[in-house]
Amino acid sequence: MPRREDLETILVLGSGPIKIGQAAEFDFSGSQAVQALREDGRKNKVLNKKIYTKIPITLFHGSKDEAVSAVYSKKLIKIFKSAQKKVLIIKGGDHSLFSVKYQKKIINELQNIINQTN
Repeated sequence: MPRREDLETILVLGSGPIKIGQAAEFDFSGSQAVQALREDGRKNKVLNKKIYTKIPITLFHGSKDEAVSAVYSKKLIKIFKSAQKKVLIIKGGDHSLFSVKYQKKIINELQNIINQTN
């Protein structure tokens, strides 16, 4: 499709869930569309509904993540309408948080969440 020079800003409508368990997170194609627009030098806006849930929400983010800034996790947590929500920054963690050291921290935090809900 040829580039349309008359469009200054493009709105990307997210197809994420309205309630937890209803669907996947903001779809992969939507995130790829935003990336392509940025690479093309286009301004874009993403619109997604607020996500209502009664379950605790914890986003894990590595402090040394070079792929995604922690700022995005802090923005993302705001779309959740839950009494219990937080962003947990794992000191020294990278994007994958794959090492055993970081996985132990995540498992401990998940255990804490489970213990609080029981």
